[in-house]
Amino acid sequence: MTTIMYGTKHCPDVRAALVEIADKGLDIEFRNFDDSVAYLKEFVLMRDKRAEFADKKENGYLGIPCFVTEDGKIFFELKDIL
Repeated sequence: MTTIMYGTKHCPDVRAALVEIADKGLDIEFRNFDDSVAYLKEFVLMRDKRAEFADKKENGYLGIPCFVTEDGKIFFELKDIL
């Protein structure tokens, strides 16, 4: 299993992360909300339950890009998983 990234290509932060992922040849699975409502549902369920999103929600942010590592840890910056 690889790291998973949730997001939408409509988000500039997600687009920037995708460019960096491609440039570095990283093995990260992108779960694009634009392609799958199921991916969006996975993300929303996770966002509703995980404490890591509290600050994002309090400040009006969606919390993407969202990186979920193989061990289930959540990060919002690509640099934090490199």
